[in-house]
Amino acid sequence: LESAANYIRVITHAINLSQKRLERGLSVRQLSELSGVSRATITRIENSDCNPTIEPLCKLVGALGITLNDLIPCDQMQQ
Repeated sequence: LESAANYIRVITHAINLSQKRLERGLSVRQLSELSGVSRATITRIENSDCNPTIEPLCKLVGALGITLNDLIPCDQMQQ
């Protein structure tokens, strides 16, 4: 059950990151340049291929001009 909850969080990160990036009209390359997070890492997050640590997430939300809660709603952070 824990692995299922973790999978849901990873998918949510991916969907939210991609959505927020596209809302701002940014390519993966542009977000990488703005955030300092590699294109490979952004792509892995967006493809749900990894469970990112807080460091790249903080860099990404800073570059997108959003909060961590905008990317990962509080109810999911507590799971």
